[in-house]
Amino acid sequence: MQTELKPPETAAGAERQTAVLFAGVEGKPGALAAAEMRRLEDTLGQAVDLSGGRIVSRRDGELMALFATPDAAAAAAMRMHAYAQTLAKDKGGIAIRIGFHVGPVSQRGDDIYGDTVNLALQLVDKAKSGQIVTSEATAASLSPAVQERVRLMGHLQGRGAAEPVPLGELVWRKGPYDEVPTIIPAPAAARATLGMQYRNTLIVRRREGDVVTIGREDGCDIVVAGAAASRRHCIVERRNARFFLTDHSTNGTFIVPEKQDELAVRNATVPLAGRGVIGIGQSCAGAADLVTYATD
Repeated sequence: MQTELKPPETAAGAERQTAVLFAGVEGKPGALAAAEMRRLEDTLGQAVDLSGGRIVSRRDGELMALFATPDAAAAAAMRMHAYAQTLAKDKGGIAIRIGFHVGPVSQRGDDIYGDTVNLALQLVDKAKSGQIVTSEATAASLSPAVQERVRLMGHLQGRGAAEPVPLGELVWRKGPYDEVPTIIPAPAAARATLGMQYRNTLIVRRREGDVVTIGREDGCDIVVAGAAASRRHCIVERRNARFFLTDHSTNGTFIVPEKQDELAVRNATVPLAGRGVIGIGQSCAGAADLVTYATD
């Protein structure tokens, strides 16, 4: 029984508000050996993890990371500069430049795209060594304590933008003896991702409170065929980094976790973990179409 999830080539995820951060490592030629560069990149990755972010790409001394809030992105940016400065004490001439922006992004497979990504990439190109550059709109969404460290720095004529984008520099250190401010973003939820597929529909959920609705009704996230399915048959919800399926149907929902026996669920809630298949209104053994799921 096939349970591997493979996104259809044309499937595109719904837009969501995300802080997108790009960081680039700069230095004198030969200042860092390949092993030292990898160590620096790993250290910058730790700054992302500690700030509740997720790295989505990393290559040639550059990385791209996503954060749930602008404060979390700001915290990661400041940590990155502090870590790079510590290394620069031993290896002179090493610095990084960072740009971040908050807005809607879309996802297709492993690709994150949209105007927000494009602008964040232009911001890191605008940044000089040792700088953190953001948009004025993003700066306005930061908490007051972080906003105090933002100074205006002109405009950027963004590619495809009708009007110039006002910019701000997030000053991570005001003077040579100024301590790096401690920014504690809201606690990041433990990482957990759910993927569900039915025919050519692929759904991915990873945020707390995210819900997937399954049924015959057109408004459901996964619209299934078959007379055995109810209009709003069941839902899958993320709670505290775990996923739970709740049946609301007439005929029940049938779950076969990988390498386990089938479980019939009727007007009840059960956890979903690992991989498996779901029969909507009938046993998986006799169903022509199944919903596959995978969690990590």
